[in-house]
Amino acid sequence: MDYYLGLDIGGSSIKYGLEDAEGQLILFSSIPLRERSLAEFRAITRDILHICQSYTLDGAIAAIGIGSPGQIDHRRGIIIGNNPNLPFWTMISPTAIMPEDLDLKVVFDNDANLMALGEASHYPAGHNVLGVTIGSGIGCGFCIGGKVFGGSRGYAMELGHITSIIDGAACNCGRYGCLEAYSSLNGMRNRLCEIGYKANDWNFVQLLQAAELDKEVKAILDKGIELFSLALANLMIILEPDHLVIGGGASEIPLYPVQELIDKIQSLLPPELTDISIDLAKQGNKAGVLGAIRLARG
Repeated sequence: MDYYLGLDIGGSSIKYGLEDAEGQLILFSSIPLRERSLAEFRAITRDILHICQSYTLDGAIAAIGIGSPGQIDHRRGIIIGNNPNLPFWTMISPTAIMPEDLDLKVVFDNDANLMALGEASHYPAGHNVLGVTIGSGIGCGFCIGGKVFGGSRGYAMELGHITSIIDGAACNCGRYGCLEAYSSLNGMRNRLCEIGYKANDWNFVQLLQAAELDKEVKAILDKGIELFSLALANLMIILEPDHLVIGGGASEIPLYPVQELIDKIQSLLPPELTDISIDLAKQGNKAGVLGAIRLARG
């Protein structure tokens, strides 16, 4: 029997899942990073492959899919740009985590693209699904008829790096005025530090709690929500998906104003598009792994 392995690389762990030929997820787990290095990525991948051996005694892994943070240049097959949480993870192929003697099909894509692909399985075949994640950064992917749209170079759907404010705040990518510099956790923390707050280490819960008590923090949050809703509404007008799916760490926090975000998006859409469904992600932290498996299946 053929099996398909999906890996989802994160800043603190690597999640993985194994699916059989019939599409049944028979294993899902994660291994935390002890350190952030390529050697650690390779060691964890070896451990995962070893674990999977006991689940594939009646067959073998036919293909592996990898979801990776960062921007991927598919023409060259490498990750490009800055990766602040994993500074070593650039100008390298995601396949570098695999053992050199591994003789298997290995495919990869951006983790947000694969989140969208994983969530697309909840909708009727042929439906176009726009997926967005909000957390420390902003990710976005678009699936057309069950296939990831990556553009001509793989850079498409980098919603976090559209220019929201000309000559605006510095972004971790090296540019200025990006949506991520205002609407992501990292961006909002940076904006708060600029006005004197010691917010470098705040998590999203702490930021949201502070926004309930402090008008200046609330103003930063409101601006982030406003720009995020505007970007999503404009993207929906351009792409006209059947569904928008909102995921990521922030969307799972009760204090995050998800309904306010949805209401703002809908208020910015023309009447012809207000019937596009806007849903919270259903797969949770499994979405990236499931998308990687779907990619491996081809």
